[in-house]
Amino acid sequence: MQRSGPPSLLLIPKWLLALAAFVLLDFATFTPPLAPLGITPWNPSIGLAVAVVLVGGRQFMPLLMLAPFLGDLIVRSLPFPWWVSALEAALIGAGYCIGLLVLNRPHLAFDRHLHHLRDLLMLAAVMAAAAASVAIAYCSVLVLLGYLDASRWIESVVRYWVGEMIGLMVMTPFLLLMAFRRHFPTVTVEGILQAGAILTSVGLVVGLTGQPRLQLSFLLMLPIIWLAVRYGFEGVTTGLLMMQVCLMVALQLGGGVLADVTLFQAIMVILAVTGLAIGQLITERGEDERRKRAQQDALARAARLGSMGEFATAVAHEINQPLTAVANYARATLTAIKSEPLDLEAARRSAEKLIEQADRSAQVIRRLREMIRAGRLDVTSETVDRILKESLDLVRPSLRRYTGQIDIAASPDLPRVAVDLIQIEQVLTNLIRNAVEALDEASIKLPRVVVTARLSTEPNKIAFSVADNGPGFPAGFDLSANRSLSSSKADGLGVGLSLCQSIVEIHGGKLEVNAGERHAVVTFTVPIAEEVPRA
Repeated sequence: MQRSGPPSLLLIPKWLLALAAFVLLDFATFTPPLAPLGITPWNPSIGLAVAVVLVGGRQFMPLLMLAPFLGDLIVRSLPFPWWVSALEAALIGAGYCIGLLVLNRPHLAFDRHLHHLRDLLMLAAVMAAAAASVAIAYCSVLVLLGYLDASRWIESVVRYWVGEMIGLMVMTPFLLLMAFRRHFPTVTVEGILQAGAILTSVGLVVGLTGQPRLQLSFLLMLPIIWLAVRYGFEGVTTGLLMMQVCLMVALQLGGGVLADVTLFQAIMVILAVTGLAIGQLITERGEDERRKRAQQDALARAARLGSMGEFATAVAHEINQPLTAVANYARATLTAIKSEPLDLEAARRSAEKLIEQADRSAQVIRRLREMIRAGRLDVTSETVDRILKESLDLVRPSLRRYTGQIDIAASPDLPRVAVDLIQIEQVLTNLIRNAVEALDEASIKLPRVVVTARLSTEPNKIAFSVADNGPGFPAGFDLSANRSLSSSKADGLGVGLSLCQSIVEIHGGKLEVNAGERHAVVTFTVPIAEEVPRA
């Protein structure tokens, strides 16, 4: 509730509008057969007045005293002497003003937007206490002045309190949502069915006689739960308002007995609080899920790339091989041109390979950027043989000084795989190159690298492995814990295995190393193709 200074002239039109709305609502819902001494089965006007103060601030508090007096004057033609009506209006206003001041205490941190269940429960608890104090004071004054039999004091207090609570719990949340959220359910076929369910449940419970069938009151909860599940808090507030209007129309047309109506309305108070709580819980859960999804998306993006510096490092690492090949093919082209006699055919072949590797560098950068930015892959159905052959062709230009063997072994009749060809070939070329460099550094006499492909033990996966007869990974090596940008190689960037693992994981596979064993083996899996378009 907003703080404010003395009322200004600009507030007068707002005050008049609020008073007119209060009196019109009081007139529309006034039920003479059920309202002796102003004690009605529901009082939506007080819910409107409380909502106006919560939205507009303390400058509207005097309306809580003035509006009930105008209601008695215009709607009920002053059932008591004017000073008695003025006293009653002052008691009503004072009770609710105190309640709203308590609700506005800073340490309670009440949110009038009702974004959380605690705010709703706080509103219900404080208004229940305020309504109880008003009911006691109102009925006590009537007894002291002789307008109410003392033997009916307790019954009248309960009836008054129930009527006030119905108005407060149905009207106030609805109006607060109208003021602050303004995104109530739109009219749909399902909404029409839900409205029909409310009318049906009211008809079954109240019937044509206007005599509430308390044993069937549970039926009223069914459409409220439906609205809560589908639309959350907003749907419940709308449904409760519609249900209460239908109930009061049915009771007034049927001429229900006041005692039955009071007990029935007490059940409605419980229904309103329960329905609002369920709706709020569902709304909060939906908002929590949306926040979690947004956080997960942000974390996933941050996990793919922690900073622009890492992106630059990853790009440098990935285009290192095709740029090396470009340089080698450029040298070969230059050698063919300078040779005597001029070898145009060799120059042409080298130039074609040079252009192919330059194009591949551009593709690597584009695919890497898309993968890091959005986790997006250009997945196609590819054969295992093509992946192995092209990966070996791609890595050969950068391994001219390597004198060992590179063998390829694939199980026969392997199914096609669903991969981004550029990315997976980049994984294989990285692993082969890492193996060759490890063998060179260890000065192995008969170096050998074996690249294999087979059906994985994981369902619907193909496993690729790159093994070498070098010293292997150190004991205790943990790939998941070694994603920092550091490398044991003199010219290494430290993102090779880490980036390979990221690419494989985005494909839905897994990359593993055999840490602690003599020879190094790196294995990764990719999914078998189902209905993926062929390249």
